[in-house]
Amino acid sequence: GAPLILGQTYHPVVVFSHGVGCNRCLYSSISSDLASHGYIVAALEHRDQSACASLHRVPGAGVPEGQFDKYIDEWIPFLKIEFDKGFPIWNRQIQQRSQEACEALDLLQILHLGDPVQNMTGEKFDFSQFKNRLNMNMACMSGHSFGGATVVQTLIEDKRFKCGIGLDSWLDPIHRDLYKEEIDQPLLFINSYTFQYPKNVSNMMKFVKPPNELGISECSYLTIRESIHEHYFDLPFVIPRFGKANIESKVVHDLTMDLYHSFLRRFLIKDHVYKDHIPNLDGGDETSKHIIFGSNVEWKKDGSKL
Repeated sequence: GAPLILGQTYHPVVVFSHGVGCNRCLYSSISSDLASHGYIVAALEHRDQSACASLHRVPGAGVPEGQFDKYIDEWIPFLKIEFDKGFPIWNRQIQQRSQEACEALDLLQILHLGDPVQNMTGEKFDFSQFKNRLNMNMACMSGHSFGGATVVQTLIEDKRFKCGIGLDSWLDPIHRDLYKEEIDQPLLFINSYTFQYPKNVSNMMKFVKPPNELGISECSYLTIRESIHEHYFDLPFVIPRFGKANIESKVVHDLTMDLYHSFLRRFLIKDHVYKDHIPNLDGGDETSKHIIFGSNVEWKKDGSKL
């Protein structure tokens, strides 16, 4: 890839967690957009068997630890889980995922300090370009689906992450005791029109906070009309009619990234231009017609949606 742009700028960081059956490469449309706006993006590939497959390097027979040039490739396969028996495995996975997200932030800190890093892939890459270039006080945790649950788990466990963005989050892997915890950092749930269901919406709403006197909420829930779960990774761009949605993939992507940038400029960068009312984040007459504030799902016992 292209080297980091020259200059004295300190770049904020985003750690991104993929969904079930995906990998670090399938969210390039989001990652590249963020990178083009000056963010350093660490796209994870989880080793919990939730990725479609994950390659890692291990010492072969008779090879001592640390002799990386003699390591061999080993694939971690995807683990198929029966849905009605899944929770114990999902909960173990999400704890590993959260740990990996925190370790990714640790690694970014090492790169910022300029300490040596061992590249086990054998590829040449200049890690020194990151020395004194990252703003480790501006770290966002983001993810899609299972990655959205990883956002919630990680924000509670690691306060170094200053905010979070969950895309069509699937919270079933989270232990019920975690809902007793309060998330101090700003959090944005962006959800599709077709994936969510009452229990999942109800669980997300436990973290949503009412707006203040200016109409701004630090934790909010939005839905993009007619969007589908798969809109948040790259496949709809490769297969235009993938999922047969009633809204164009580019419309969903552009709206999602507008929400990303507005939220990050307000809560992570703390840009004063974004401290006031923003229609797509806060509502109002100029809000996109594709945005619902709240859910399209009847998730309350009284049948209401908001």
